[in-house]
Amino acid sequence: MAKRKPACGYAAAITELHQQRLEYPDSKAIIKKIDTQVRGWMRRVDIAIQVAQNEQTPWTAEMIGYQTEPMPSKKSSGFAQTGDYAGVVRTSDGDRYVPVLCERKSIQDAYGTLIVEENRARFYREIERFHADPRFDQLVVIVEGTLSDFLLYQPDFTGGKFDYKRRFATKKNDSVNEKKMTTLADLFMLDVPVLFCDNAALAARMYGRLIREAIRKKYWRVLELEPPASS
Repeated sequence: MAKRKPACGYAAAITELHQQRLEYPDSKAIIKKIDTQVRGWMRRVDIAIQVAQNEQTPWTAEMIGYQTEPMPSKKSSGFAQTGDYAGVVRTSDGDRYVPVLCERKSIQDAYGTLIVEENRARFYREIERFHADPRFDQLVVIVEGTLSDFLLYQPDFTGGKFDYKRRFATKKNDSVNEKKMTTLADLFMLDVPVLFCDNAALAARMYGRLIREAIRKKYWRVLELEPPASS
């Protein structure tokens, strides 16, 4: 019975093929071979999702499709916490981060973070920390709800009291919706897309797929190889 190729064997093959890709960047045959090796490598390595420790009801391993573990503190990692979920590939040379980082939001959270001015300013500072973090090159906000849910959402309480005027003021609601759309567009231009998923289960599945595709498409970052010309 033939021995199964170990993860390090796949990594070596990927590295060798990547050198060919650097020399022949337009070769579809080489890129296809690399993808085959990357898929095999992903089946052999351990992939873990680090979860922010302030997540009250975190996505589970079953929901995401990868094992989960607590996100390390700044003291142990050397980095301030950014995002709620981060992927890690455990290679023979040490842990390597998947370059996509995730912020998870409920509809209520999204409103509070993106529309309330003080909170939005705080979130934009977090985006600045993300851009300064060499481990990642993509931040995505995943909202557990639809775009319609987000646009229709209005907080019932202002200052702890039910706000009848705000709840039923059509012109003001239209203005807030314009603000919501503008903020979503602004985040997109900052390379921070907002993905709306119907519920927590779909949101977690989408995040798991983002991790998978980030490893496939940006394997060279995970393995710390020279970026290809097409990157």
